Amino acid sequence: MSDSSFRSALRRNASTLRLVVMVAFAATAASTVVACKKGGETTAAAASYAIGDKIEVEWKGSYYQAEILGKTGGLFRVHYIGFGTSWDENVTTSRMRAFTGKGKVGP
Repeated sequence: MSDSSFRSALRRNASTLRLVVMVAFAATAASTVVACKKGGETTAAAASYAIGDKIEVEWKGSYYQAEILGKTGGLFRVHYIGFGTSWDENVTTSRMRAFTGKGKVGP
């Protein structure tokens, strides 16, 4: 393919190329927002949860105080404050929020 025919083909396909780039950018931006969602807030801090942090976890419409015990992949192992270890569970950041002190505690 000569240089001039390459340029001609590029001009003919430029609008398609722009569309592909725009779709790829939009998909990347959307996945980034989903990855950073934390307890109703959209923030890059979702990745900053650490073992030992006090947080609050949503369970059946209410938030409960908890402590992060560990992390495996995208799941955090949490212990609910005031409850026995049988209540410990793995949760995603979509159910977690920063500690406010307003979350419920066990009996």
